[in-house]
Amino acid sequence: GGVDSFNLLVPRSNCRDGRDVYREYKNARGSLALGTSDLLDINASGSNQVCDTFAINTNYAHIHQLYNEGQALFVANAGVLNKPLTKHDDYGKEAKVQLFAHNHMMVENLKCDINDEAAGTGIGGRILDMLRRQGYHTSANMVDVSDLLLKGSSLDNNPVWSVPLRDPTELDKYSSVGRNMLDLV
Repeated sequence: GGVDSFNLLVPRSNCRDGRDVYREYKNARGSLALGTSDLLDINASGSNQVCDTFAINTNYAHIHQLYNEGQALFVANAGVLNKPLTKHDDYGKEAKVQLFAHNHMMVENLKCDINDEAAGTGIGGRILDMLRRQGYHTSANMVDVSDLLLKGSSLDNNPVWSVPLRDPTELDKYSSVGRNMLDLV
């Protein structure tokens, strides 16, 4: 899925070239723009972004806290392009993927492999592969999602466990071990 990122993370101040990017944001978003009283500032200095100060919507104070504790990060503009394009380009002809199609972007984000250099694998699976090659013991769990995200190379054979969203079925109503588990001790 996705999020209306400009109502979660907002450019605030200390911007390059003295730009007032917050004003630009307010002009672009119009009535959808968040006011300063609806924002919690975060320090983004050193992030190579246009501003050193961004802000998080007050409705997401828990994310603000996690960010300040170093437990959360933001990945902005994570759409998939095979080359830089502008609104003036014929993206229908020049892009390798269907832009603005949620289902296609979901698949492309699971793969993160626009040129099919590792066809049939997902970004999470390739990360697991790299960790395994460096000697780490790896495995992954997923809950009722496409296995593409965690699919790696068959040579690395990383175990991936899947749990469905539906209620578990009852396998054995009666213990096959015995009536009293204390008998085992």
